[in-house]
Amino acid sequence: IIVADRLALPEDDEVPGDPTGRRLRRRTLARGEGCPLILEIDDAGTPRIVVGFALDQSNWPVQFSFPIFMLASFDHLSPGAASGVWHDTSSPTIVRFDRRVRSLTMSGPTRRTISRPENDDSTAVPLGVLERAGLYSLSPAGEGVSLPIAVNLLDAGESSLAWTTPEDNTRSAGAISVGGPGEQREVWRLFVLAGGCLLLVEWFVYAWRARF
Repeated sequence: IIVADRLALPEDDEVPGDPTGRRLRRRTLARGEGCPLILEIDDAGTPRIVVGFALDQSNWPVQFSFPIFMLASFDHLSPGAASGVWHDTSSPTIVRFDRRVRSLTMSGPTRRTISRPENDDSTAVPLGVLERAGLYSLSPAGEGVSLPIAVNLLDAGESSLAWTTPEDNTRSAGAISVGGPGEQREVWRLFVLAGGCLLLVEWFVYAWRARF
């Protein structure tokens, strides 16, 4: 969250950018009479929220909406451990890391060194398809804070599981010959027939006794 002192934020029809020429995608969250007051900016994959006025010169911090805004901003900017962020073994994995770090080391089920190009100014770090499930850790080549990466095995092909549809079950049932060794027969009809026979016999016995 960036708090500025009387910052003139760009209008919706303008394209903001930084001195390096990188274009910033943005969305207006709050607007005043003259210009936007709060913007959400996507800075090469890094989300930022810009407040274009000095908080100490307004009464917003003492309003009940201010802590709600702060909590919602924290939840939006940093997913946290409770967000359930994970990757699978069949799709390319892309994570976000500090753009200033050029050499990264990934440890876990597989170990790898990632070198980022010098002209790469994005926070996105493509890791490719991680074929082994487990917990990985991505950290700078020297020392620094590591980023945990969870890779789960949820793909049907990877776990040797196959999905079946009702059409597949119908075709399988039709392919089995009558009386064959793999045939599955339903026996509930036999129980219903046996119960009906017992009721019929009981009715005949009752009618015979009623006559005598």
